[in-house]
Amino acid sequence: MGRTVLWWGIIGALTASVHLYYLPMCGAFLCGYVLCSFLRDAKVRLRHLLVGISFAAALFASTYLLGGFSTRASSDGDGLGECSFNLNGFFNEKGYSRFLDALPMYHESQYEGFAYLGIGIFILMAAAAAFLVLDLVKNRGRSIRKYSIGIVSGVLISVGLILFAASPSVTWNDKLLFVLTDSSTLTHYWSIFRSSGRIVWPVCYLIYLVVIVCNGKLWERCLKNERAAAVVPALLLAGCCFLQLYDIGGKLAEQRERFGMKQTYVPVLEDALWDELARQEGLEHFVWVSNSFENRQILEMARWAYDNELTMNIFYFARGISVIEDTKYSLQNPDDTYVFVFKPEEMTAYADCGLNFYAADGYIVGTTFALDRERVTFDEF
Repeated sequence: MGRTVLWWGIIGALTASVHLYYLPMCGAFLCGYVLCSFLRDAKVRLRHLLVGISFAAALFASTYLLGGFSTRASSDGDGLGECSFNLNGFFNEKGYSRFLDALPMYHESQYEGFAYLGIGIFILMAAAAAFLVLDLVKNRGRSIRKYSIGIVSGVLISVGLILFAASPSVTWNDKLLFVLTDSSTLTHYWSIFRSSGRIVWPVCYLIYLVVIVCNGKLWERCLKNERAAAVVPALLLAGCCFLQLYDIGGKLAEQRERFGMKQTYVPVLEDALWDELARQEGLEHFVWVSNSFENRQILEMARWAYDNELTMNIFYFARGISVIEDTKYSLQNPDDTYVFVFKPEEMTAYADCGLNFYAADGYIVGTTFALDRERVTFDEF
């Protein structure tokens, strides 16, 4: 038991340090593990809760150590439900299949819930269904009863993950079926995982495991010869793998070509102003004033700030996060430790900042100290 508690603690720490979108995924399996433990013992034992305590403690400790609670930035996002899982997702190939056609979606952004299983898996699902029917007819469901606790837990985990991924606006094709909740409090915390469609991915992995195992069990029951019972499912699995790769092979080739292209990195911040700022003594903070988020811009700014050992007010965490309040405070209390970067089209809103403004690489840089170059005036905007 002690080793199990330790492993769940490690999973909690990794969840916080890799990406918090793993929290509902791993949390669902944690709940399934605890449920299985309770059902097997037929009673509630405190020791079964230790894995949850270990997971939660490691999760919060890692989040704290990595600075997750050290900012006033909002972690939730707008548009919850737009990037959800459409209930047709297991069959909607969205341009990946050679055999099937794409199905309509309710929201354009529901590609985040891409979960197409593939032709090979569909064939194995038929084999799994045959195994279940055979077990019910010939063995009166003995195998199902034998593994009933695991089956119940697996079904509950899958249903929970699917509801989380598909909610709060549950859709099928281009139709809205129902809205699960309109609670503003629940929606606020749910919006942390705005691209909720991704949460369905572990269900795909469960399906893969179940159909492969059921395929082996089916032929084990149907074929009396041990060698045949081992060879036939292996051949079927190999054939299904071939069909799976052929089915989505066109898209895989596109992705290979896309990521295999040779690219040369071209720095965006090339103006001599950045070198002059890097030589400025006492500079400590880099402030991206615009609350609009463009990934390439933020990464370039962050690289320069990191190279020059400056703090930065914003970065990419699953999405652009709002830091308006922190930025306003910095603008109201500027000093020589700050460098501010603006978009030119937004400059008219900052005429009274009391900063010196300079143009560089399509941006406007503001400082309280003067630089050895021509300043930009608001007449130019």
